[in-house]
Amino acid sequence: MHEVAIVGAVLIGILAGWIAEQALGREHGLSTNPVVGVVGAFLGP
Repeated sequence: MHEVAIVGAVLIGILAGWIAEQALGREHGLSTNPVVGVVGAFLGP
């Protein structure tokens, strides 16, 4: 993966983590959303 692709996956992962939190109605906090989102971004494709 190129550096730009990694940065893109991280940013999309952060956004996806936030959207998932809003959809599920949970309050995990600012530090947990990026972690969950980034892990999902790398496991998803």
